[in-house]
Parts: sequence; structure tokens; C-alpha cells
Amino acid sequence: ISHRVRSFQSLAGPVLGPVSAPLGPFAVPYIAAIAGYLVYVARRGRRDLPWHRRLPLQVALLLLLPTLVNDALLYSDRLVTIELAGVGLFAHVMAISAGIFVRTSELYTDLERTVDVRTAELRVRERELSAMLAVRRTILDAIPDTVCLLNGLRVDYVNDAGAKFFGQAAGDIAG
Repeated sequence: ISHRVRSFQSLAGPVLGPVSAPLGPFAVPYIAAIAGYLVYVARRGRRDLPWHRRLPLQVALLLLLPTLVNDALLYSDRLVTIELAGVGLFAHVMAISAGIFVRTSELYTDLERTVDVRTAELRVRERELSAMLAVRRTILDAIPDTVCLLNGLRVDYVNDAGAKFFGQAAGDIAG
């Protein structure tokens, strides 16, 4: 074992960890940084956020305080285990994952709802277009002269007078 590490007893057995160190020069910036993050978490954890966004922030707030105390005790040679930080990080990752899964589910539901609405709109427009085409066909069939609708060099429609003129069925001419 190096002079910079020492053995700690954990639930899984002995593990290597840092030696005790004076907290003076490092504790103040460390605690200030953690306190700043906790203030940020507390402000972001407002009630106006949806629960899946609030949960990881609340877990961070609840787990960073004991982890900070754990680190301070660990470095001051008052604590014999370092597992609290690992448990805290695991819980935080799980809370973030839960929020991600819930948000994904909400987005998928919103997407399905949007697709259903747009599909219904398209079906309404398709019925309107079919009705308009039926009116156009009725009008064109009522004209006594030959009427052909061309699409490039292809005949898309021939009225009844055009079918009689060419001596073929309208379906045989169109296409």
C-alpha cells in the first residue's frame, strides 16, 4: 500500500481510499462549490417544474449533503467507509433515468396524438377532394362535346361524348 492510500472497511470488504488530510486549504472551496450547486438545485427544484424534472434535482439535493459530510469525515479520519458517495450517485442516475423515461413516454404520446389529428385532417380533406372530383366528373360528363384531360402525353380522363367519338370505352382510352 502506498503512503497516499489506506485501507477502508466496506460492506464488500476492505477497499483502498485516500489518507486523512488537513481540510483547511481544500475544504472551503470544496464546500463553497457544493453549497453553490445545492442552492442551484434548490432553485431549480421549484414546484412549477413537472415531477420528472424535479425528481433528479431533489435526489441531488438530498444526497449531496450526506455525501459532502461523508467526504469531510472521510478526509478527517472519522469515517471508515466510502460507500455513501457511490450509493448517492447511483440513486441520482436512477432518478435522472426515471425522468428521461417519463419524458420519452410523454413525447411519444404527444407524437401519436399529433399523428392521429393530422391523419383525421387528411381523411377529411380526402373526402372533400373526392366530392369535388365527383362534381367535376358530373359536369364534364354532361358536356355534349368531347373533353379529354391530358397529363403530358397521357390521357387521364375522357367524357362520355369523347368515348362515343373514339368508339371505345372511356376506361380503355384513359391511361
